[in-house]
Amino acid sequence: MSRPFYETQTDRDNELQAVRFLLKDKKIPYEIYKLPTRYEIDFALFSEGKIAYLVEVKCATYSFYKHPNFIISVAKFVRGMQLAEAMNVPFLVVSRWTDYTGHYRIKSLADLKIKWGGRTDRGDSQDVEPLYCIPVGDFTVKSNSEA
Repeated sequence: MSRPFYETQTDRDNELQAVRFLLKDKKIPYEIYKLPTRYEIDFALFSEGKIAYLVEVKCATYSFYKHPNFIISVAKFVRGMQLAEAMNVPFLVVSRWTDYTGHYRIKSLADLKIKWGGRTDRGDSQDVEPLYCIPVGDFTVKSNSEA
């Protein structure tokens, strides 16, 4: 039996807005492509016809300061790293909080802690799993008021 698909069009629109927000001041123009679901990662960024980044985006409904760590599924994170390695590009995690939007460029998995956790509000046992914990202070952020 396959899992329910929880991502909505509103979620996809918010994710795209977060990436566009981070790219708007860049001197290099990027083309943003939504990846097919089989990739398990949200976007590929291309510049001058060449792939430049793979990007996973999460949009939170709370402040940057609410939690000390950003959490992401180990499986999703590892998949992003594998794809990035296969394509020889960096893998970025982008998060949009209510007050800031930022990115984290993965350097080493050895520096990240793993905990057990996840969502319990949907009653889906597959939402609870091993999670990487990225300190929010490790993100490069800018205020959403700069929009």
